[in-house]
Amino acid sequence: DLTQTHITWAFASTMADDALGAEVEYDNDVPPGNHLCASFQEHVFTAGDPDNPHYLYFSKRFRPESFPTDNYLEIGTANDPHTALVPIAGLLGVFTRDTKYRVSGNATTGFTHYEAISRRGTRATKSAVSSDHGIIFVANDGVYATNLIGPDKKISGEIESLFTGDT
Repeated sequence: DLTQTHITWAFASTMADDALGAEVEYDNDVPPGNHLCASFQEHVFTAGDPDNPHYLYFSKRFRPESFPTDNYLEIGTANDPHTALVPIAGLLGVFTRDTKYRVSGNATTGFTHYEAISRRGTRATKSAVSSDHGIIFVANDGVYATNLIGPDKKISGEIESLFTGDT
């Protein structure tokens, strides 16, 4: 005679289990749907959000996939959207159509932004690049080099007619 016995039980406890380690983080949100991206100070920075075109979002340090909802800087106004992000020499250049900003700082002290001395931006989203001479970018009135701290230096003298409409 075979007899089968099934025992089912469950255990619930409100005591913390120290062996489980650190608490699970709940602020590992996905990045916003932006079209500009740059790596700076071990973070990923993104811009180009259609709903907030003047927001610069940043990830957690060493966690490029984690974008807490409060990790952003409001730079400029929604009427002047961000057009390019370019890191150079410990700074992040944030270009808009009409001007540019430099972002500095880190995860410990926080990030801050300042408008550059020369109020000149770029309308073309892929027209700014880092080089040995600073950030080179195309503006409405020529091609310039900037270090984001001093005045812009015009470097398009030989092709000036392309910007003035002369032939």
